[in-house]
Amino acid sequence: MLFCDTCKNTMVRKIVRNKGKEYIYYICSTYKSDKNKCTNHRIRDKALRKTVLAVLKKQINLIVELDELLNHIEKMPMDNTTYGKVDRRIVAKMKELEKYNNLRAGLYGDFKAGVITKSDYMEMKKDFEIRCNEIEKQILELESRAKELIKSKGKSAWITNFTNNKNITEITRSIIVSLVEKIVVVDKKKIIIHFRFQDEYKDAIEYVESILQRSESKDTKNKLKNINNKFENIKGGV
Repeated sequence: MLFCDTCKNTMVRKIVRNKGKEYIYYICSTYKSDKNKCTNHRIRDKALRKTVLAVLKKQINLIVELDELLNHIEKMPMDNTTYGKVDRRIVAKMKELEKYNNLRAGLYGDFKAGVITKSDYMEMKKDFEIRCNEIEKQILELESRAKELIKSKGKSAWITNFTNNKNITEITRSIIVSLVEKIVVVDKKKIIIHFRFQDEYKDAIEYVESILQRSESKDTKNKLKNINNKFENIKGGV
């Protein structure tokens, strides 16, 4: 879970005892086996824990804010049909479905006018019907995915993983395993934390953005913008 930024291999734990005191460090495993292949990237366990805790708190606060936005959206006066229409991906699929339906509807006229043969008409009609069915299934899946955010009232499993830890005061292995994918050590002063559930986070942000396109609340829009800005800063490393 702890990796060297240069060689991409794992960091290993090293204990140094001096004058009755014990110091714990992490160093690059490649450097440990061959000092010519990488640098040590040494970082103290105490400093690492302190930094990870601080970044975790920031990330958890972001998810808490996102959760509040989702709960706010749930109270907005929109029906299920609106939920589907406001999603840009669903709108795109609906336009694609309309295009194929129009093409399918025009086939019979082309057949009657002698532009295409009966064999071509039957084959193309079948192809368009298959494509329309596929798109309709995709639309249903997207609508179901969007509605799930609202039905869960912001309590999707991945969100709960973060919000349940909003009062953390120390790092534990269980917290790291549940929230962090990996930690990359650039040097003793900089690490990059890759959190879990990034796809789910992006989906939630996209969903909220699509809903807010219909909202006139500048305050809500600014909140989302602030969340995204904070997220980008954290993603860049600390």
